[in-house]
Amino acid sequence: MIMQLYNPDHGLPATQVLLDVSRMLPRFRRMLEFSGDLSLSISSIRYKPNTSCVVSYRICMDGVDSFGHAKAFHKDDWPNRKQKLHGLEPNVLIDDEHALALFRFPFDAEIPAIQTLEGDPQSFLKRVFFGRYGTQVPRAMLPLAYKPNRRYTVRLETETGSRFVLKLHDSSTFDQVLESAQSLKESGFGSAPKRVGRSRRHFSMMYQWIEGNEVDFSKLMPGHYESSVESIFGYLDRLHAATVPSGLATINEGAMGGVNAIASYLALIYHPCTTRVRAIADFLLDNHPGFGPRSFVHGDFHEGQMVESGGEIRACDFDNCGSGDATSDIANFVAHLRLRACQGAVSESAFDRVEDSVARQLGRKQETTLLGRYRWNQIASSFQLTTHPFRSGAGNWTGQIDWLLERLERQIRESQSKHCERIPEYSSTVTNISHTFCGQESQAEKEVQLPVRAIQDDSGLAFLSPLFDPVTSQKAIEQHAPNVREFLGEFEVLDVIARRIKPARRCLIEFVLSTETGIRSILGKVSAKRLDKKTHALQSTLFNQNGFGPDCADEIMVPQPLGQLGPWKMWLQKKVPGSSASQYMKSDRLDVIAGQIAASLAKLHNSDLHLQKKHCVSEELRILKDRLEPVATDQPGYSDRIRRILNGCHAIGQTIDELTAVPVHRDFYQDQILFAGTRTWLVDLDLVSLGHPALDVGNFLAHLTEHGIRKHGDPGRWTRESAEIIRQYAARMPNVTALEIRSFEAISLARHIFISWSRPDRKYLVGRMVAETERKLNSLMHSIDLRTRVLPQPCLEF
Repeated sequence: MIMQLYNPDHGLPATQVLLDVSRMLPRFRRMLEFSGDLSLSISSIRYKPNTSCVVSYRICMDGVDSFGHAKAFHKDDWPNRKQKLHGLEPNVLIDDEHALALFRFPFDAEIPAIQTLEGDPQSFLKRVFFGRYGTQVPRAMLPLAYKPNRRYTVRLETETGSRFVLKLHDSSTFDQVLESAQSLKESGFGSAPKRVGRSRRHFSMMYQWIEGNEVDFSKLMPGHYESSVESIFGYLDRLHAATVPSGLATINEGAMGGVNAIASYLALIYHPCTTRVRAIADFLLDNHPGFGPRSFVHGDFHEGQMVESGGEIRACDFDNCGSGDATSDIANFVAHLRLRACQGAVSESAFDRVEDSVARQLGRKQETTLLGRYRWNQIASSFQLTTHPFRSGAGNWTGQIDWLLERLERQIRESQSKHCERIPEYSSTVTNISHTFCGQESQAEKEVQLPVRAIQDDSGLAFLSPLFDPVTSQKAIEQHAPNVREFLGEFEVLDVIARRIKPARRCLIEFVLSTETGIRSILGKVSAKRLDKKTHALQSTLFNQNGFGPDCADEIMVPQPLGQLGPWKMWLQKKVPGSSASQYMKSDRLDVIAGQIAASLAKLHNSDLHLQKKHCVSEELRILKDRLEPVATDQPGYSDRIRRILNGCHAIGQTIDELTAVPVHRDFYQDQILFAGTRTWLVDLDLVSLGHPALDVGNFLAHLTEHGIRKHGDPGRWTRESAEIIRQYAARMPNVTALEIRSFEAISLARHIFISWSRPDRKYLVGRMVAETERKLNSLMHSIDLRTRVLPQPCLEF
């Protein structure tokens, strides 16, 4: 897999070059002046969006491993940086075109001791070893880990057969490492690596190698999990019983101070997960279980730090030791094991067994709050590790992050389920997290909190900038939308959040209000061209006159409109709670809401709305042609097949009876319907028109097929649920046939060819979407009057 950013970083144009080993390989070959067999792989990434990016590589030259790293600089900083780098040649290769530099190992500007070590190991070691070890003569050095500008670790073997670990640090972290080493000594803990040397000048530390076998749960037989976990607890019990030195740094319970930083960083590198990570961060910040007794803790305890030596578990690398909650060490171990399960190194069943063993061990301890503190610390540690797939250069890093977040959400839902006794009337960015993770996600669950600049810098929407001042928003709502006070009482605008934007066209803004009954949110929908009075009027009619208000017996509703802010081309509505159908699909529970989906569509289709706009099948096909034209041009390998698909859709469309016209949603898919208990909300009614009722059902089913392909590799993943939706809908709308629904499904699925092509993260699906659309069209051809007709020859010019 090719490693790449989710979105290009225009401030760091070289980043995509650094992450593409095929483009970096010839550059390293040129710098190293090496013509033999050379291979390159990414080992770590340190990326600061719009600032810098350092990538470390493992280089193999004719079977011999080495290191190298490269750095991308901000385009505005490059002229000054380039001047400084010129003085470092030939250790540095400058790529002026892309504003990046390659660094030849062992040169490292922040760890100059690496060059000293590599140049004369014996002389270097004499300066580092304590006096009684000074006669040791190095025989071999094996690099273990290298993080450019941060740390270099090697294993030394001397002529006497003794082995040691040498760590070279950058100057900024060495003082902290030295303090940790001194604290470890003062603690009196005897089962830690023995320190045998140090050098303040070279920022180096030397330890005796712990002889033994690595601990690897992927290689354990299932029957050994319990005993291994018991051994780990035995070691940790001894560690936590050590003396806590005065002045020892406090580890702030799962790095509380870093929770917001992790959430912000994930939102920057992978913005589709913004709402999810913000909810997890809020849970951690709002649900801290309190501080347990202070113990001496390892601070970075995980499987890779353990060795089985002399029949017992021992840990190495105490660089992060401190004073903290004893459960944080075992929580960190479990979190790292979950990461290994995500990477496929450990099976999920093995992880579950180990986690159960840990819970049993904790349950045997007679401390009331222990298990709660452990669970919180485990979620906090796992949350910190969600950036690891990106930082380690995994080609499928977005998929791994999604996997980790899904497990965290599941864990939080389970821990909070007993508290979910009622559904709040409204949801907001500060809704109690227990509702969020018990299936009460808000309408904004997939929305991103955008920077205000996204709107301020948009030529079509910049007129909204003043509204991001809560005082200005307060005055605007009070003056132009008196309904807000009428329905919510006295209020104060606390925050204004940009939720969605289509540049120069429209956006969604959330106003967070403090009211007499608590924190509430309202949404403002903006169209850059003009105030969308029609949608506001339509939703008002549905809410007030067509049985979609709060008093309806079937509890199928639309959000309550709350007026208009004319000068801002905005209309307002309440923000409603609920889980979308997408969330039910994540937990494989779509079947339980199939009836509500069908009932909601049938209710809309039977509503008494007087609409002027009509959406005919011919219009649907025209849009399809406009969408697929650029795909066929850009993908010549699929051009002929796309032409045949278009002609097939036109042939299918001609069989649909257009005399049937009802109010249709026109953009109905899994995120446009929300569920909260027995309540259902239809949202985003901007495109409601008169049209064929089968259009909405077919469009929903097409989205299910696409989801099955994209998320599960199986277009038939939701076949049973699709059939149930059709059955339940037909029971309410007997005049709409399953064949008509399947026809619209095929036409809608063809549009997904364009959707996949237009999104960089889905472009790889184009071929799958083409093939599945062909399959559905061929099936339809044999089900209707076209069963003996051959698809027309391509007649549409692109």
